[in-house]
Amino acid sequence: MILCNFMYLGPILFIIKEVSKFIGTTFNFHFIFESK
Repeated sequence: MILCNFMYLGPILFIIKEVSKFIGTTFNFHFIFESK
């Protein structure tokens, strides 16, 4: 049961990390364009 949860948590955490990274870069781009 715990092993199955870890198998599901791995990809979910990876997706969340990638999404947060993508959101961070887009916000940085908006901030750079607005400051110029």
